Amino acid sequence: MLITCQECGLQVSDKAYSCPHCGNPQKQFPKIPPGKISRKRLRLPNGFGRITKIKGRVRKPYRAMVTVGKDENGRPIGKLLKPQAYFDTYNDAYMALVEYNKSPYELASDLTFKEVYDKWIARHSKNITSATLVNVESAYHYCHLIYDTPFREIRIKHIKFCMEEGYVIRRGKKQSPTENTKRNIKKLFNQLFDYAIEFEITDRNYAREYKLKGEVKTQKPHITYTDDEMRILWENQHEPLARITLLQCYSGLRPREVITMKSSNVFLEDGYMVGGMKTEAGRDRIIPIHPLVKNIIEVFLASGHELLVTNEGKPYAYNTLRAKYETFTKAYGISPDHRLHDARKHFVSLAKKYGVDDFAIKRIVGHSVKADITESVYTERPTSWLIKEMSKIKQY
Repeated sequence: MLITCQECGLQVSDKAYSCPHCGNPQKQFPKIPPGKISRKRLRLPNGFGRITKIKGRVRKPYRAMVTVGKDENGRPIGKLLKPQAYFDTYNDAYMALVEYNKSPYELASDLTFKEVYDKWIARHSKNITSATLVNVESAYHYCHLIYDTPFREIRIKHIKFCMEEGYVIRRGKKQSPTENTKRNIKKLFNQLFDYAIEFEITDRNYAREYKLKGEVKTQKPHITYTDDEMRILWENQHEPLARITLLQCYSGLRPREVITMKSSNVFLEDGYMVGGMKTEAGRDRIIPIHPLVKNIIEVFLASGHELLVTNEGKPYAYNTLRAKYETFTKAYGISPDHRLHDARKHFVSLAKKYGVDDFAIKRIVGHSVKADITESVYTERPTSWLIKEMSKIKQY
C-alpha cells in the first residue's frame, strides 16, 4: 500500500523505513534481539547518494557524495556534496544528504557558460515578452566563442571579448555587434551572473563591475518622412516594403509589431486591429484602421497566411526586415538616414498635426496614461472614439 511522505509529499510504500525520494524516516526500525546486533547499515535508496568511510586517521572520516547521473555502463556518477562533503559521524553525513535530497541543487562548479545560459533562459523566458526574448537570444549568439568556458572562470575580459571579437554569420557575411547589441550583451552577462550567484556557481558579478563608458554612442534621433518621400511610398505600393512602411505611418505600429500581427486579429469591417507588445499599455491594444491603408491591409490579408505580413509566406526575422528596408530606400532615393522606427514617429507627428486627441494618440501607439488618473481610471474611451480620432489624419 502506498502512503504520502510527510516531508516531500511523494508516494512511498507503507513498509518502507524511510522515503526513497527524500530519505525522511517513515517508521522505527525493528528492535534487534541482544546478541544479534549487526553493524551493517541499511542500503541507501537509489539515487539518494552514498556515504563512505575514509581509512586512516582523519578528522572527518565520513564522505558524502551525491548522484548526478549514470555513465555509459549504467553505473551512477557521484560528486562530492557541496558546500561540505566530509563529516565527523555517519549520521551527520546522512542528514546532510537528506537535506540535499529535499531540494537538490546543481553541483555547478563544472557548468559551462552555455549550460548556465540554458538553465537560466528556461526559467527567465517564462517572464518576458517575445520581443525581449529575441534580443536576449541575439546577444547570446555573439558569445558563441566562450560557450564551453567554465562559468566560474569568466571575467571582465571575456565580456569585452564578446563585444569586440564576437560575431554572427548572416546571409553569408560576418557581422559584428552593433552598439545596441553590445548593451544587450552586457545586460545578458549581468543577469547570468546574478543567476550564478543565486545558485552558488560563483560569488561575484563581474559584469556589474564592468562599465560601458564611452563605448556606446548616442543613438540617432528618429526622423519623419518628407512629403516627397511619402509620395514615393504611395507611388510604389507594389513594393512590399512600401506597403509595410505606409501601414506603420498610418497606425503607429512598431516594426516588430507589424511582422507579428496575426491576420485573425484584423477586423477589417469593424475598422480596427488588435496587437502590440513591449509594455503593459502596448500589448493587445486597439489600433484603428485608417481608411488610407485599408486597401493595403486587404492585400496582406489576401495572401491567406496566419501572420498579416510575411516574407514570401514565411515569418519575417527582424534583421531580414531591416536589410530589405535599407535595400528599398536605397533603390527609390529615400534618405539612408531613415530607420524602421521612423514610421512610428511619422504617425505621431501626423496625428499631432491634424489635431488628434493626445490621449487617443497614447492609446493607439501603446504609451501609458497612468500618470493621469482621470483618463486611466475614470474615462471610458470606446473603439468608435479611437476610430473617429484616427480619421482626422490626412494623407501628408
